[in-house]
Amino acid sequence: MTADVLLTNLKWVNGDRASLHAPGCPDVSLSQPLLFGGDPDRWSPEELLTGAVEADVLMTFLQFIKRRQVGLRRYASHAEAHLEDSPAGLRFTGITLTLTIEVDAAADAEAVTQAIAWAESHSPIIHALNSPVRIHRAVTVAESSTVPA
Repeated sequence: MTADVLLTNLKWVNGDRASLHAPGCPDVSLSQPLLFGGDPDRWSPEELLTGAVEADVLMTFLQFIKRRQVGLRRYASHAEAHLEDSPAGLRFTGITLTLTIEVDAAADAEAVTQAIAWAESHSPIIHALNSPVRIHRAVTVAESSTVPA
């Protein structure tokens, strides 16, 4: 079993602004969400979490297809997170990812379907959440029709 320790440092800048740092990475400028008057040019923690789900699904997916030498031509995704106010405060009620993937051959499309399922079940970010994550996909074969999700 592999264990890893991830380190970050957060520094308050001024007002509702902060800077997040991880060793060897560029800083991320943070603010509150727009809903609370945050700066639209800075990431909110809620956007970071939504993006982390989206990125982790991609990175986990890539691990799977690399081992199977899948002919991946294009991968793009869109994430939509829903927040609701509750008696306990603002809560994520669900995140939906929409994936658009293009591969070289029909056999690659089947491997992509398996890779998405594997990524969904092996994503540490998804497992850390207390809200559902749904993944919709459209997989196309180069110069062919769409393979239904």
